[in-house]
Amino acid sequence: MRHFLTEGLTSLALSNCTCLGLNLLAFATFTALTELTLFRIQYLGAICETGIMIDPSILQILLLHTVIFVGCDLHTLPLLMLPSLEFMRISECVHLAKLPALHSHALPKLAILQLHNLLQVMQLPATLGELTALRGLYIDKCALRSIPMSIQALTGLRELVIAGDSSTRASHLIPEIAFCVPDLRGLRKLCLPGLLDFDQK
Repeated sequence: MRHFLTEGLTSLALSNCTCLGLNLLAFATFTALTELTLFRIQYLGAICETGIMIDPSILQILLLHTVIFVGCDLHTLPLLMLPSLEFMRISECVHLAKLPALHSHALPKLAILQLHNLLQVMQLPATLGELTALRGLYIDKCALRSIPMSIQALTGLRELVIAGDSSTRASHLIPEIAFCVPDLRGLRKLCLPGLLDFDQK
C-alpha cells in the first residue's frame, strides 16, 4: 500500500475475505489507526504447524482503542501491546484455543472485554487480574473449565456477565466466582447461569 494512504487512516474494517492478499506487515505503518474490525477473515498470516497466525504488528499499533475480531480463522493470538485499547471483542473464532497473557503494562486502559462463542478456549489468562482498568467482562458460550482467582484483584469491575447454552454450561463456575465476588467492591451487575441476575444501580 502506498504510504499516503496510511498516514491519516483511523478506522479499518475488513470483512468476508477468504484469502487476505494484503501484506499485513504494512498494518504497522497505520500509525493513526484507532479502530480495527476483522469480520470473517479466513486467512490472516503465515500458515504454520499450529494453524494460521495473525501478524504481531497488527496488535502493536499504539493508538488503537477498539479491536473487534468476529468469525476469523485464528488459531492463536500474539502478545497484545496496545496502550490505548479500551474495547476488545473476540467472537466466533472457533479455532482459537488459547488467549495470550493480558498484562497491565500492555493493556493499561482496557475497560471492556467481550468473549463470545470461543468453543476451544478452556481457560482465561491467569494474568486477567492485572487489568485494573477493566469495567466490564462479558463471557458467552465459551468452554471455560475454571475462572482465574486473580479476578479478585479487579476491584473496579462493574459488570460481570457469564452465559452459555446447553453445550457450554457454565454453572460449574459459580462456586469460584462466588468466592471472588466479595473482593469485587465495584461490582454492580452480576449475571451467572442458573441464578437470578444481580443488578445494583
